[in-house]
Amino acid sequence: MRIYLIKIFFLIFFFSILARLFYWQVVKADFLQAKGENQHFKDTAVEAERGKIFFSDKAILATSNPSFSLYGLPKVITQEEKLKMSYLLAKIFVDDSSQIDAEAKNILNSLQQDLYWVPIKKGLDQKTKKKIEDLNLIGIGFNTASGRFYPEGSSSAHLLGFVGSDAKGGQKGYFGLEGFYEGELKGMPGFLRHEKDALGLPILIGKFLTNKANNGKDLVLNIDRSIQFTVEEVLKQGLEKLKPLLKKVDVLLLNKSEALTLTHNAGVERNLEKLNRFCAIVVITEGKHGVHASDGKFTYFKKPFKVKVLDNTGAGDAFNSAFVAALIRGKKVEEALGWGMANANSVIQYLGTKNILLTQSGIKKFLRKHGKNETRKKKYA
Repeated sequence: MRIYLIKIFFLIFFFSILARLFYWQVVKADFLQAKGENQHFKDTAVEAERGKIFFSDKAILATSNPSFSLYGLPKVITQEEKLKMSYLLAKIFVDDSSQIDAEAKNILNSLQQDLYWVPIKKGLDQKTKKKIEDLNLIGIGFNTASGRFYPEGSSSAHLLGFVGSDAKGGQKGYFGLEGFYEGELKGMPGFLRHEKDALGLPILIGKFLTNKANNGKDLVLNIDRSIQFTVEEVLKQGLEKLKPLLKKVDVLLLNKSEALTLTHNAGVERNLEKLNRFCAIVVITEGKHGVHASDGKFTYFKKPFKVKVLDNTGAGDAFNSAFVAALIRGKKVEEALGWGMANANSVIQYLGTKNILLTQSGIKKFLRKHGKNETRKKKYA
């Protein structure tokens, strides 16, 4: 009887192993193959060129110009070179000398990572790229991307909208034609897949797969250029009529679409500069992307705090009230942005427009709890 039980045990054990092998070798074969390929292949995204926008006479309203992303190769740069490189690059990236140390520290932290490739800076223009190339630094390089360019300048900005960054850092159209026809204009990105070794380096004689990007579709408007110009001139008269009123405003607070409607400029920095001619302090909020401000000498940008968002209703009013309250109490613009962001980020964690509005002590407590959310500061050129 005992031998019979032992035979049954070994038989069950054998079939259990057989079933397990069948599960992994047959049922999960595709899954394991995909996991194996992910360890031996690396995918690199190929950005699709965004479609152009034309007037009815084929004059260009919106197109794409090349922009560049700077990257570093920490494994091939010595520690001494990393420190020197960080300060050389920081002096190019920031105009305010007081911000050079902070910028250099951020660059150095990127280069200190135990990685073969790290991103350093995005959205560089040709002029900045040339300055960096002239330094002849070892262990850095550029990736080419594209940035939106409007040859007509502020012309039709209220009609076109603008292209900004989404939550993942990719290009996305907001408002106007850029936003409405986002799906058609953006195209479909492709990818390059190459085989890599155990260290993550490409195998030169390995497999290479390519999937070409499908560029976005061009958009031809039925708008007559001369008529559009006449309309814009009439719209500019609206701003002219508001000038006497704006000159009496100490603090002007707008969201991005309101600023676009008022100035007909697509760029936030251009809007700040234009409105600063009339108002001492200008603030332009950008929802979840942050807030921009200017006092005529410096421009500021502050990102939201990392909180769980339940209801965005009332966030703008909460920000505005706390920002103005901070100025009344003698705070500088940089600190006032922190007050406004704290109050807005408190409200959006709850339902309703007035839940958990913060007092002065509540703002200080919020800032202590969520840590310092650094404000980027840049001096006007």
